[in-house]
Amino acid sequence: MPSSAILYYVSLCYKLHFVGIAAVFFMLCMIPFMRIHRSSVFSAMAILSILYTALCTVTAVQFNVFYGVVRAFQFITMSLAGIAFANYMYSATNENKALFLKCFTIVTALILSHVVIYHLSTGRLISWKHLYDTKLVFSTSPCLLFFYQSDIRRKIGDIAFWAILSVLVLFVLLSGERKAYLLVTMGFLFSASSVTSKATLMMLAGTLASFFIITAEPGDYVSRQLTSFVESEAQEYSYSDLMQEESLGYRSDLARKFANENGKRLFQENPLFGVGASGYQAWAYEKFGRPDQLRLTGNIHGEIHRLPAENGIVGVVIAALYFLTISILVAKYVLRRGGLASNSRVRGILIVYSMLLIYAGTEALDSTLITLILFFGMFVAVESRKDAIGLGAKPATVAT
Repeated sequence: MPSSAILYYVSLCYKLHFVGIAAVFFMLCMIPFMRIHRSSVFSAMAILSILYTALCTVTAVQFNVFYGVVRAFQFITMSLAGIAFANYMYSATNENKALFLKCFTIVTALILSHVVIYHLSTGRLISWKHLYDTKLVFSTSPCLLFFYQSDIRRKIGDIAFWAILSVLVLFVLLSGERKAYLLVTMGFLFSASSVTSKATLMMLAGTLASFFIITAEPGDYVSRQLTSFVESEAQEYSYSDLMQEESLGYRSDLARKFANENGKRLFQENPLFGVGASGYQAWAYEKFGRPDQLRLTGNIHGEIHRLPAENGIVGVVIAALYFLTISILVAKYVLRRGGLASNSRVRGILIVYSMLLIYAGTEALDSTLITLILFFGMFVAVESRKDAIGLGAKPATVAT
């Protein structure tokens, strides 16, 4: 199971679809040899995770029966793989889980090194987005670093941790990945550092970011990514507006706003069930043509925009229940173990939770987001069950 999960992660990073299918198949092969715990199937969290996954896949049948059948197959295999993963995490010893995480961390470090070396060797000093799905490795890297924060500081010292963090922050900044910016910030805020330390470093980071924006060349990609956090989302973009925009292929922000505005209109036309998963893109292909060199057929980004358009009020209600339930269970999990004063491995679940929220809030629906929704939801389902029956681990409080 651990090797299959890591292989699946590699397939997401490099968009190796057939490798991902093989990894999921290997997970399914483990199910006959597992004891299936009720919490991985019948708990509220597990049911909501599976229902949300169905919204993201099966509902494609609303606009195309054949595509809906294909997505239904994806739903079945992913759901069974999620159940298999959850049951492994329920039954595995702490030593096996630790080994799995170490291997996962090593693979992430290798992929990150590959991404950095590739872009530098090809003369790309900023905007590291040219090697498949780079956003995933730039997102998981800070999660893992803050997960091991207590271990690093205890074994090799504070200076080593801050040195590694500084290098990672530099890589993240140059990558231009906004989700990674947010995850580094959330990891630091969830750490056990003093309020004074957090305030000081946040002010320093803000000053450095401002200096970078001011000194950057006009139209610089990274500076535009940084300023996008404070830009107004109020302006609407029509088809004629975008036709007048030069280099639209590099202005994904405008294309996303355009898609989101169209999504609102689709919701008004289909308020109850929406147009189905990926239905917006099918509508855009029909309206603007395919292939579309101007990126007008890009997917809706952010579940707050996608759900009403593609899954309607029913989808919004299911997703709201999912996020409410997982938020409560994650909060209970962390508070039971000491809150922010606990070991960084406990606080690590808050970073993964943050990753889920950030991706759901900003990303287009893809295999990575579906995996986060399903696998993290199933993990929380079984861990909350272990807590309820007194099997959950309670690590010692370590204020680091």
